[in-house]
Amino acid sequence: MDLGAFWVFPALDVAMDGAWGAWEISRELRVSRTTVHKVVRSDKTAFKYVREVQPSPKLGEWVEVLTEILEAEGALPRRERRSTQGVVAEMSVAGVLI
Repeated sequence: MDLGAFWVFPALDVAMDGAWGAWEISRELRVSRTTVHKVVRSDKTAFKYVREVQPSPKLGEWVEVLTEILEAEGALPRRERRSTQGVVAEMSVAGVLI
């Protein structure tokens, strides 16, 4: 098995020799046993989820309006800022919330 530069589980060297079990490795590395089994059984040593398509958010058309409201609130002194309920009320007046 070619581990390459991505070898992040040095304790698995011992496991691949059969000296340690999955439970001992998972306890030592603080990862789940399923992760240990996955690494031992595959050629991969790093697992990463990559989303192919970013779904558009439900607030897509309102992002600009929300950003303006929140930036304006952030620029105010703390005593003059509105509560979350006040911001939500402005958003509902602007048509963001239905």
